[in-house]
Amino acid sequence: NKKTLVIDLDETLVHSSFTYINNADFSLLIKVQGMSFVVYVKKRPGCEIFLEVLSNYYEIIIYTASLSEYANPVIDIIDKKGVCSLRLFRENCSLYNGIFVKDMSKLQRDLKDIIIIDNSETSFLFQPANAIHILSYFDDVNDEELYRLLPVLIFLSDNYDVRHVGCMLKEFEQNEVIEYRNMKNQIQSFQNINEDIDLEKQLQEERQAELDQIQKEVFVMNNLMSDMGEMVVKQGEVIQVIAENADHKFII
Repeated sequence: NKKTLVIDLDETLVHSSFTYINNADFSLLIKVQGMSFVVYVKKRPGCEIFLEVLSNYYEIIIYTASLSEYANPVIDIIDKKGVCSLRLFRENCSLYNGIFVKDMSKLQRDLKDIIIIDNSETSFLFQPANAIHILSYFDDVNDEELYRLLPVLIFLSDNYDVRHVGCMLKEFEQNEVIEYRNMKNQIQSFQNINEDIDLEKQLQEERQAELDQIQKEVFVMNNLMSDMGEMVVKQGEVIQVIAENADHKFII
């Protein structure tokens, strides 16, 4: 019952370069047509949290015009939790007048349920009504585009029809009360309180909860190993007694 969020990779979630980047978040050795290349990658601030949080509200698809040999290992790193349900690459794009276009009609989903986020307007040339045009990211450590979009995307996830998403984005930013049709096609009012979502705090809390769970499991395992160790020691003591009294018969 979730809507589909299609997200571009390059200059939307990350910035990559074949030339050295001094403050790159990571680098990769990739092979394309038998040739090896080193790629340096900068993650857009909040990209991992962005994917994690919105996976609770959307089916996540990463759709790039790049080659899969490069894009797959990058996605593996920024999506460690595997929240992206589908990856699409250059071969999945439509070639139109020499440019690669991401045709949402090929996804076999109702267009009223699809939002695409991309820094290139030509990418959503066929379905501009479904698109959010995001600013290109290169290396700005103070970039807040993903943080800015998060609240409105959470709101849009409950909208019956998300076409003309650009107009809906402006309405969300300008109005405190918004009337819309929810997923059940019922008229509903939304109170936009414009609260900043502390993504870093939310992620830290999630990771702390995971760490606490791991510590509990380790504690249980240690206790189990300790109990097993005591059993082994006791078994060893019994064997030693039997060995020392080989002439006696024991009933165990």
